Amino acid sequence: MDMQTGAVGSRSRTGTSESPRPRLHALLDAAAGKPLTLLSAGPGWGKTTVLTNWPAPRAAPMTWVTVDETRNNEADFWGAVIAAVDAQELLGSAPAAAGRSTAVRAGVAPIAEHALGLLVDVLEAWGHLLLIVDDAQLLTDSKVRQALDSIVQYPIPGLRIVLAARSDPLLPLHRYRLEDRVAEIRAAELAMNVEETAEVLRAHGITFDTEDVEELLDRTLGWPAAVQLAALNFASAVPAERGELRRRLRSLRAPELMDSVLDGLPPEQLRMLVDVSILREVSEGLADALSGRADSRLVLEGLASSNFFITPLDREQQWFRFHPMLQENLSRRRETRDPANAAALRQRAASWFETQGLLVSAMEQHALAEDWLALAQLLIGGGFAQSLASGGIGLGQLLTGLARAVLPAGLTSSQRIALRAARGVARIMNGEVELAREDLASVLSSGHLPTEVALVARYVETELLYLDAGEARVRELLAVEDANAGPGPPSVVAAASYANLAALQLWTQPFPAPTASLTLAWQACREAGAVVHELRCLGLLTFAHAQAGQLRLAATFEAVASTSIRRFPALNGRGVMAVQLGSAALALQRGEWDRCRRAIERVRATSWSPTDEPLAAAARCIEAKLLMSQGQPAQGLSLLPDSDAAQPLLAIRNLCDEAFEELAIASGQTGPGSRLAARRLARGNPELTLRAADVQFARGDVAQASALISETLAAIDPPAQLPTMVDALLLTAAVAHFEGRAAVATDAARRAVELAPDGVRLPFYRRAAQLAGLLVAQPALAAIWPIASRVAEPTRRAVARPREALTARERGILTQLAGPMSLAEVAATLGISVNTVKTHSAALYRKLGVSRRRDAVARGYELGLLQLAL
Repeated sequence: MDMQTGAVGSRSRTGTSESPRPRLHALLDAAAGKPLTLLSAGPGWGKTTVLTNWPAPRAAPMTWVTVDETRNNEADFWGAVIAAVDAQELLGSAPAAAGRSTAVRAGVAPIAEHALGLLVDVLEAWGHLLLIVDDAQLLTDSKVRQALDSIVQYPIPGLRIVLAARSDPLLPLHRYRLEDRVAEIRAAELAMNVEETAEVLRAHGITFDTEDVEELLDRTLGWPAAVQLAALNFASAVPAERGELRRRLRSLRAPELMDSVLDGLPPEQLRMLVDVSILREVSEGLADALSGRADSRLVLEGLASSNFFITPLDREQQWFRFHPMLQENLSRRRETRDPANAAALRQRAASWFETQGLLVSAMEQHALAEDWLALAQLLIGGGFAQSLASGGIGLGQLLTGLARAVLPAGLTSSQRIALRAARGVARIMNGEVELAREDLASVLSSGHLPTEVALVARYVETELLYLDAGEARVRELLAVEDANAGPGPPSVVAAASYANLAALQLWTQPFPAPTASLTLAWQACREAGAVVHELRCLGLLTFAHAQAGQLRLAATFEAVASTSIRRFPALNGRGVMAVQLGSAALALQRGEWDRCRRAIERVRATSWSPTDEPLAAAARCIEAKLLMSQGQPAQGLSLLPDSDAAQPLLAIRNLCDEAFEELAIASGQTGPGSRLAARRLARGNPELTLRAADVQFARGDVAQASALISETLAAIDPPAQLPTMVDALLLTAAVAHFEGRAAVATDAARRAVELAPDGVRLPFYRRAAQLAGLLVAQPALAAIWPIASRVAEPTRRAVARPREALTARERGILTQLAGPMSLAEVAATLGISVNTVKTHSAALYRKLGVSRRRDAVARGYELGLLQLAL
């Protein structure tokens, strides 16, 4: 069990083989024909216990996940599903599924697709699978709920979902009921009956008459938790004192049961429980450290075996969890008895976690105890490095208090430096940049720094440089890092600092940006175990190579990133953002619109503080182009900034400018005030020059467009900018086709097809409308064209519809005009005179607002009146 995450978790079944409530197990068995079973009732109704002891699925694979109220997003949930499948080694014993599982795991699908792929593998191997989700009422993530709803609506044969919830989960249960897709077990069914209550009492050595059992049910309303508490209460009476049992029964009040039961424990056990319950989950050694006893495990095992609201979390019974009702009662007693003792208990817990090497958990206890100096020293002494190695999970929340901590009096010089350095990290993670800058300045002014402090200070400096776009200082520091990137793994913190510098270098250079430092930083992070920054480098490498059209290399980095994410499914931060950005860029180049959209949605759904603005801005540019591909250029334009002041980084500025002009052209917004017209020469960037050529072509200035295309081709570095070269050749073909130079247009288009890297499709979608007529006239070219017309249509430029609708005859003539036939041949084909063709053509030109045949054909493709058939 990973005590560092506290996320949605997987679990194994630890119940016995006995079936204390066969009636409920029979209900579960009877519901097997429906894709969803819901157990819905408040706390203490025995939902988890019933499922834990359910004997029917023991011979079948079962995946169990428990949702946590603080981390219930898509990555957490499906990561827990993957962890549960892996923990049971279900595929390890199913060789037939191994090949497909390997493909799923090594692919580039999102984590939900990974998880569902693994479940399908298990189903292929075993034929059936049970997915149990405990505390399902906490599932608020819309993507998880949509996935579960899809499984219920379109069941996967053999897969059955069982949800246990304190209140109804946010799913369309009314629809499931109407369609007979759900079986429901609620409080009325979970309430104990006479036989079950008598069985619980007998297990505690108590025999009641049926009348007494019925009275107990009346007083507890069959609530299993109350019945169990009552049995524990009665068990403390001497069996011979029948009158005492009856007296207790008559005075029974459900809200007072827990107090009564706890008061019946030996005082030393109760004291131990009060101390140990400072944490929800404890182990033998941790319980001993908190209570000062040496026999905590025996006490916990004994209470767990007597169903005393303490549950073992593993088969070896190394870890135990307190029921929330028990923990709440014990916490109230602790606050009443000695409220100041909580901090001391937290410090004991922190010391134990530290001895076990669980430094993030130790820092969490220091934070809860508000011991900021101890937290700072532990963070500097290895806690920060461990957090980076474990994905930085929860570190932002953990350090919130430290970010606001005031330096206490009486600190030594080394303590003051450590506290300021640690506080700089905390303030960076809380977005308090100016305060972090103050802490860094104070640390650096202290002269010679211990190695650990110097590493953390360098990390803070590189984060600030990234936020400030400090290009000059980055070059200086990168030269040092590149020179030091020799044999031997670097420290985790040093590798993370290196990644910050390499990432900033990417954004301060025009594309194609140099990726050597980024590659070295990725290797350093991988060797050091800096997970978040390893993923960040992989994502940015995917993005950079996708931008350069090196799609095979981009796909390789994406696959490596996908495998890394699978190792840490609960990650949710900057590294995941970068990976999804890379996936979106790769999908856009391939023309995979749905996949691109999903990746962009995951970028937006990923949280990181402070905001990584370059990543967010690059994602907006990709999303804007995606919207254009779906026929919504105006919406895409709204995502882009209006001025350079919004983005100081050169690469992002270029990306925004290039996207802005492309969408402006698609929207017909190419007036004299075009942003690029005034700035493209100052940029010296081939992609921006090509967009300027687009602007001139859209305005009808063919000569200027041709000159700018020539300028673009002369400035391109072919190995690194093939997509731009392909796009420039396609625009050359469009201009030549417009001028009636068929041979030149065909040759340029053919060269573009031959030069296009494998999988690059975006330039062809971009030019689909401009080259539609050429492809109709050149069947040989159409035969090698890499995209189909039905997906090219969304890229057509938005144009005004004709004021008058075309008649059927005019549409027929327009179709014939798009071919190679003369007017006389068109007349003969349609069985009308040449003069009639000319009359209809004149009306057609007037309605389309053109004066020439080829303009009418081009207009017809733009309006969707003509369809390109390849």
